[in-house]
Amino acid sequence: MIIAEGTQWVNSSHPKGLFVILLSLVVLSELFNKIKPWETKDVDWERLIWIKCYGVPCHAWSEDFFEKLGLTYGVFMYVDEHTKDKDRLDVGRFVIKTTHHTVINEVVKVKIINKIFDIKLVEAA
Repeated sequence: MIIAEGTQWVNSSHPKGLFVILLSLVVLSELFNKIKPWETKDVDWERLIWIKCYGVPCHAWSEDFFEKLGLTYGVFMYVDEHTKDKDRLDVGRFVIKTTHHTVINEVVKVKIINKIFDIKLVEAA
């Protein structure tokens, strides 16, 4: 049973089940411009995820830097307040929108002022 906005969609083997389903379709058609069968192409494959970032040197700590890291996997959305305010410098957190389907848990090499740093990126649960 799916309940949304007071509307009940019922899958029933009861003799009156078809009536309930048809009644639900009538109510749904009042709420939506178009009702159509589900298709695979209707799935939105994008997801929003938090990334935890370890190993960022203090002199590179900025929203700009985290945005560049986020672009590695998708569209940068924002950094969390603690990261922005530099409340702690051992881990930075930011949100990206991505179609990347595997859990992100990688080390990337970043060149900052002619020095290479290993930055660990971990998808937060």
